[in-house]
Amino acid sequence: MNPAPAPPRLSLPALRFVRWFAYLLAIAVVMTMLPLPWTLVGLPAAVAAAVVAVVAMVKMRGTASTMVWATMAAGLLLSGALVLTCTAEAVFYREFEAYQQCRSSAITVGATTACDREFRDAVNARAHRFGVSVYPSPSPSASQATSPSAS
Repeated sequence: MNPAPAPPRLSLPALRFVRWFAYLLAIAVVMTMLPLPWTLVGLPAAVAAAVVAVVAMVKMRGTASTMVWATMAAGLLLSGALVLTCTAEAVFYREFEAYQQCRSSAITVGATTACDREFRDAVNARAHRFGVSVYPSPSPSASQATSPSAS
């Protein structure tokens, strides 16, 4: 009876890159949970995590198990999503900061809804200057669409 083949082992350099990737990704995730301006520290951490993940995947070519590859790919996707999120917060920093302050002082559901509306309008107004619409404009209601126009 032959023993089962041993799973492939990572080389020491590849293992170091995988560890650094895990550390950087953890830092990026934790930073996105903090209030502004600390959230923006997640942006360089997420970019560095993505770069380290690609380097680690190149170094572990042919030596890692499928589970390690799947985990690294999922982590790379997560770091990409964090880069996009942190970039949006950096671009719309004033709007996010005002929204954060508004939400922290909102006590009622109506005040929270007003904060959401003000944030959406502020982001749309700023994005409109770039020629893009972040939030779609509400469609006209059926009563407005069927009402006769005054001549």
